[in-house]
Amino acid sequence: MGDFRNSSGKESKVKGKVGGDRRANRRYEISLELRWKVVWRRQIVDTGSGRTLDLSSGGVMFESTRPLPSVGKIELSITWPARLQNVTQLQLIVCGRMVRSDGFRTAMRVAQHQFKTLGMDHRLAAGDEVRSPALLEKTESAADSEKTR
Repeated sequence: MGDFRNSSGKESKVKGKVGGDRRANRRYEISLELRWKVVWRRQIVDTGSGRTLDLSSGGVMFESTRPLPSVGKIELSITWPARLQNVTQLQLIVCGRMVRSDGFRTAMRVAQHQFKTLGMDHRLAAGDEVRSPALLEKTESAADSEKTR
């Protein structure tokens, strides 16, 4: 049980499971290195590093070296443990919004994800800006159209 701050800044308590886990997607406890960036209005406002605590197709819980800003979209570049054809290093790129945070731990809802090979896109792992504002804008448009349904 812990205190969390959701994306609107309100505190809530995380309580034990009521009637079992009601998540739509199974979570996998796995610790993988990651780089994060927060983008607000097409500008990168902060970057950092951390490790995943658990992940699913619908969300990621991760721990960072410092608290993330509570505004904007989050993009994670996660070092994937498997290699493509046992040779090429992969990165999992995940975009979405923060759903809660308790300082160094952040939970995010995944809106879009893709795998990339480490080659020309190696700068993404180092936190450099590589097409993420456009990807995050596309994610925001999809989320907005989903709300209007």
